[in-house]
Amino acid sequence: MITLNFRPATMQDATALVALINRAYRPEPGQEGWTHESGWITQQRIHLQQLQDLLQDPASHLLVATALPAENHTQQIVGCVLLSKISPVVQIGLLTVDPDYQAQQIGRLLLDYAERQGHVLYQPELFEMSVVHTRQELIAYYERRGYQHTGQIKPYPVDQNVGIPREPLHLIIMQKPAHSI
Repeated sequence: MITLNFRPATMQDATALVALINRAYRPEPGQEGWTHESGWITQQRIHLQQLQDLLQDPASHLLVATALPAENHTQQIVGCVLLSKISPVVQIGLLTVDPDYQAQQIGRLLLDYAERQGHVLYQPELFEMSVVHTRQELIAYYERRGYQHTGQIKPYPVDQNVGIPREPLHLIIMQKPAHSI
């Protein structure tokens, strides 16, 4: 198993994080990882200005996971996750793992870390995430991690410049009680 280090993202990470998030969510053909959405959504998942705005938002914390690859002596960002406070809820978003590092339990470790950090920073009642309804394997993964579908749905946020759906899409809202962490 890979050894990870966790830390808050910085402005110096912004360009690398934009590339990582877009590669994980909307890769070029042949570069697909487990979490990609390119079959359902076109265009970038995030732009540099959006990421910089998140880093400056006091209600948000973007966390990164780094690893020291064997062939290199520099910490490399291999994942990230966003915590956003909307009392009494902490929303978890942008859970990203570099496609080259998937299937190594990084997503699980990153989600566990995000939940612990969210608990320390915000003392929420609930953790919440939005998932594209077509991502059944991802929904099942989050259910195994304790998240449950609330019955709420939201339209896909085209107005937030996070990509254009190829077909009608919506987001399902999943929650997990914070006391279960």
